[in-house]
Amino acid sequence: MRRWTCFLAGCIILLAVLTLPSLAQTSGPPPKPQEVQSPGYPVMFGDQILFYVRDVKGYPAEVRARTVAERARRVAEDPDIPATSVGTSPYQQPITLVTAGDEMLMAVFDEDASAEGRTRQEVAAEYSQKLRTAIEKYRRDYSIRGILFGCLYLLIATLLFVVALYLLFRLSPHIRRSNPVAGFEKSFHPYSVL
Repeated sequence: MRRWTCFLAGCIILLAVLTLPSLAQTSGPPPKPQEVQSPGYPVMFGDQILFYVRDVKGYPAEVRARTVAERARRVAEDPDIPATSVGTSPYQQPITLVTAGDEMLMAVFDEDASAEGRTRQEVAAEYSQKLRTAIEKYRRDYSIRGILFGCLYLLIATLLFVVALYLLFRLSPHIRRSNPVAGFEKSFHPYSVL
C-alpha cells in the first residue's frame, strides 16, 4: 500500500511541475500576419522551387508554371538534348525565350522583368541557369550509374546490419553470463510488485 501512495504522490508532483509553468504564461493577442505580396506561382521541378512566374497577357501563372515544369522534365529525360544547351535567345521585342536545343522551355516577358525590377535579359539568364542546374541534377539523380551506386550502398548497409545482428546474437549468452543482474530476472515474478 505504501508503494502505491509513493507512486501516486510522485505522479502528482510530476504533473504539477510540468503544468504549472504553462499556466504562468500570459496569452496576449496573436501577432498580425504581415501583408506580403505574392511573388507569383512557383515553378516546381521535383521537390524544388526554381522560380516564380506571374500572370501574363491572359496566361495564368499556374498554367505557365506547370507548362515550364513539364517542358523541363521532358528535356531532362531526353539524353539527346545536352543540359549545356539551355540558354536564352531574343525573340520579337516583348519576350526573350529560354530554350534547350530546339525545344522552348519558356518565354520571359517584360512583365516578369518589371516585377523583379531588372531587365528581361537578366531575368531570362537567371531562369535559364536555374533550369540548367535543375536538369543536370535530375539527370545525375536518375542516371543508371546513380541507381546502381544506390543499390550497392543499400546492399552494403544490409550486409553490415546482418553482421551486426549475427554478432549480437552470438555474444548475447556471454553478456548474460557476465551480468550480475541476470539472476534477478529468473527470480522476478510479475505479480510480486502488487
